[in-house]
Amino acid sequence: MERLKIGAADRAFFVLVSEASFANPFGQRRQDLDHEILGVTKTSHWSLMVPRVIEQVKKKLSVLDQGGVKRLQDFAEQDQAILRNVFLFDIFYGCPCSTHADEHTPSIHAVQAHGRSPRILLASNRTSTSRQVS
Repeated sequence: MERLKIGAADRAFFVLVSEASFANPFGQRRQDLDHEILGVTKTSHWSLMVPRVIEQVKKKLSVLDQGGVKRLQDFAEQDQAILRNVFLFDIFYGCPCSTHADEHTPSIHAVQAHGRSPRILLASNRTSTSRQVS
C-alpha cells in the first residue's frame, strides 16, 4: 500500500503545531506559534488563543481522517515525525486535565508579574482519568 503524503499547506500548518507541542505554553514563542497557526495578528490574549488552536488542529486532523481514521504508519516517513508531535498535541489537549487551565490563570499571572516562569503541577484528581492510545 502506498503511504499517504500531506500537502505543502497542511505540512506547513502541522510543522507549526509540532513545534508548539514542545514549546513552553506560557512563553512568547508559543504565543507566536498560536498566532501563526490561526493566521491572525497578535491581538488576542494567549488564554483566548489556546481553545481556538485546539479546535483548528482537530479540524485539520478530521480532514486527514476522511475515509477512516489514519495511523501514523499510514503516512510517508517524512511526515511521520511531524504528525507524531501533532497527534501528541491532540491527545494532550484532549485530556480532561487540560480543560481546567483557566483555574490556574490567576496564579500564572501572579508568578509572571514577579518575572518568573510559571510551573503548573498536574498532580490532582483531574489527572486520574486515563486515555487509551493505540
